This record gives sequence, structure tokens and C-alpha cells, in this order.
Amino acid sequence: MSATTITPKQQSFVRSLLTERQAVLGIDDIDAYIREKGIDRLTGASASKVIEQLLSIAKPVNPEHAHLPQGHVIVNKRDGVCAKCNGEVLKFDGFAVAVNGSWKTFHKADECLPEPATLEAIEFGYYALPSATGNNDLDFFFVSKSREIRRVLGGHAPLRISTTEVKQVVERLTALTEEQVRDAHILYGQEIGSCGLCGRSLTDEASRARGLGSDCASK
Repeated sequence: MSATTITPKQQSFVRSLLTERQAVLGIDDIDAYIREKGIDRLTGASASKVIEQLLSIAKPVNPEHAHLPQGHVIVNKRDGVCAKCNGEVLKFDGFAVAVNGSWKTFHKADECLPEPATLEAIEFGYYALPSATGNNDLDFFFVSKSREIRRVLGGHAPLRISTTEVKQVVERLTALTEEQVRDAHILYGQEIGSCGLCGRSLTDEASRARGLGSDCASK
């Protein structure tokens, strides 16, 4: 191979640029296009010019990225906080975007948390709700005072859940009446043995029967 022949790195970059702009350029088959245009036989200098020309062609916006700011977009590879709604974005559950030299995390389209006013309407505490999947009789959730929602499993600290599930739980909780909210707290305490409001262990038979500690029951 001549020192001036297109390098494997240049070939790979040209292929990725063509793939990104395939629809804009009207290319049906990338491999056939490369052969027909002799791109795999270019010199290194000619390949650089082709790369410059391709970079000057705006690539179409991926519909999945339409809600994101301009920048280099990749799937997020670590847990983060959404720059739009401040909600948690679990690993591989959203996007990371390089904006002005720094990486920011975003949810996928339409997966941001509900408006703060909606979350504020939810009473904090512990809830037992009929299982949404039917895998169990009940699902248990914790809503913190900052209105973060976690799943509760026996013997574990409250677990983070996906934004999609958070939105589903928010919809279920906001649809409850005041009486149903209190029933959900009480059922949690009766099933788990911890107060359905504050989460402290219920240490006597009377408090376990009502699902609430004496102080919380009086509120």
C-alpha cells in the first residue's frame, strides 16, 4: 500500500459520514456507492477533500434527538440528572450530549418528569398499590419529601426506577382520592410492618394493625 493511499481510519470515517447522510444524498447501498465512486481507491489527500465535502453537508436530525440541543449525541453510559427536568436518568435510559465542551444528560423524548406542581400534589410517604404488572399482589413505593419516587423491596433500601415507571406511578398516585391515599399508607404499614408515613418500624400490635405509628396516626 502506498503511503499516500486512503488509510483505514479515513475509510471508516467516510463510511460513517455517508451513513449519517445517506438519506440526504439519496444513497441506497453504501458499499456500492463507495465502489462506484472509487472512494476505496482514493489517495490520502483526495480522501481528506471528500471528508471535508461530506462534513459540509448537514446530516439529518435523528427523530429521537429532535428534542436535544445541538451537539454530539450518544447513549448515556452512566446514571445522571436530566438537564431539562432535573429528574434521574438511569444508565442507558437516555442521552448524553456534548454541549459547549461539556457533557449533559437528557431523557428520551416525552420521558421527562411531570411538572413540579404535579409532583408537589403527591403526599410524601409510603404506598402499597395493586400491582401494575400482575407479577405480585401489591407494589410498594416511597415518595420522599423532595418528591423522588422509589420502589420498596423487602430488606433493601428504596430502589430507583426508570422515568417511564415514575410517570406511571405519578399518574396512579395523582388519581387517588384523599381516602385512597390514606388507605395506601395504611396497607403499606400493615404489609411491611413499618409506618406508612414516616417509615419507622411498628413495634406494637396496635400500630401494626392500623399501619401507622401513634404520632403519624394522630396527624
